[in-house]
Amino acid sequence: MSRGGGDDAGALVAALVDAGLAPALLARVARLLGRLDAADAALAAAAIDPVAERRRAYDRERKSAGAGGGRSTGIPADRAAPPPDKETPPTPPKEINPLIDPAGGAPRARRRTTASRLPPDWQPAPLTPGTIAHATVNAWEPGRIERELARFRDHYAAAPGERGLAADWQARWRTWIGNAEQWEQHRNDNRTRHRPPRERPLHRSSAGSAAAAGDDPAFNNPLLGAVLAAAAGRSAGGG
Repeated sequence: MSRGGGDDAGALVAALVDAGLAPALLARVARLLGRLDAADAALAAAAIDPVAERRRAYDRERKSAGAGGGRSTGIPADRAAPPPDKETPPTPPKEINPLIDPAGGAPRARRRTTASRLPPDWQPAPLTPGTIAHATVNAWEPGRIERELARFRDHYAAAPGERGLAADWQARWRTWIGNAEQWEQHRNDNRTRHRPPRERPLHRSSAGSAAAAGDDPAFNNPLLGAVLAAAAGRSAGGG
């Protein structure tokens, strides 16, 4: 029973009339009681648990249908499991591990290339026709490839640590051929730069000076040539 509803509210109004309360005041009391009834109804509606209400509705449906008839599982009807005839998504294919042998299931060995030093008896394989290295070697003079191969072996035999290691010596040899022309030009430039100058003779005889006057650019001056010729004549007359 609400605080202002039913027989209690009527009894309260009757008691107030008997007490001689003014009609205007009675009207205000009646309005207040109506508001209290409306507030009680709103509080009661808000206090209802929607989940519990669905559970009770589900229990009532189970009992009325006779399915189980026992204690409710607490699972609402809208959360029940899907029917068995519902389409199930296909299972994705199992991923194949490339490191597992599909025949025996044993793990495959990962291929690893290990760097090593150049063997003393290493010989390069024939170069592939049409490549830059093949065209470069074909343009060399006879004996050049033997000299470059000897330099190649000596260089990597003396190279320290990781500088003397390679996983593919054939590829390293092709790189050496590609750089050989530049290195050869550098060696030629160094030989030309450090070549000593040619020495010229310091003394000449009088006769030789006159005879060589036309050959040496230093004697091309006409005045100097006449002086030398006169000196040569005096030497010949005195003798």
